[in-house]
Amino acid sequence: MSIFYQSGEQVRTGDKIVYGGSPGQVEYVVEVPTGDPAMDWHLTHSPNGGIMIKTIEMGRVFLESEDPDLDLVSRAPAKPAEP
Repeated sequence: MSIFYQSGEQVRTGDKIVYGGSPGQVEYVVEVPTGDPAMDWHLTHSPNGGIMIKTIEMGRVFLESEDPDLDLVSRAPAKPAEP
């Protein structure tokens, strides 16, 4: 399950965001097992995945679904395609 901003754009790792008025960044998106135990732990508690954000005022917050308080400020650079 993908998570989207209210603007309709899909949330991506590295996006600059504002959450509840606090600036921050998307640390990672978990939708499928990654092999990283720390990230995959979220899938045991949130089978549909979610996103980890980090804000100045609230620290790290894991969101399991779209949230009207999450706004995109600027898009993370696109990752180059792997050869």
